[in-house]
Amino acid sequence: MKEELDEDILETGYDKDETQQQRLITVLGELEDEVEKQNSWKHVFIRGALYGLGTVLGATLLLAILGSIVALAVDALGIANVPYLGDFVRNIVVEQLNQQ
Repeated sequence: MKEELDEDILETGYDKDETQQQRLITVLGELEDEVEKQNSWKHVFIRGALYGLGTVLGATLLLAILGSIVALAVDALGIANVPYLGDFVRNIVVEQLNQQ
């Protein structure tokens, strides 16, 4: 009999002999613990730090991709010969080549 109860608890997470009200109380207690854990300072700090890191990395990748596309477009369209804009683009390209 004891082994049957243990198997029932392992399969369903609840004792089948429990009443619906007892199960509801158990689930609400577990839910309360989970909400408390998610609202803890430690959890909020880690979530914020990861969110900030993801934002910075995503923005960096997006700007790198867009910068590459603009550089290719400038090169393909011959905008490098346009006064002022061409000098600006040429200076950026020269700086990038010098840094590598």
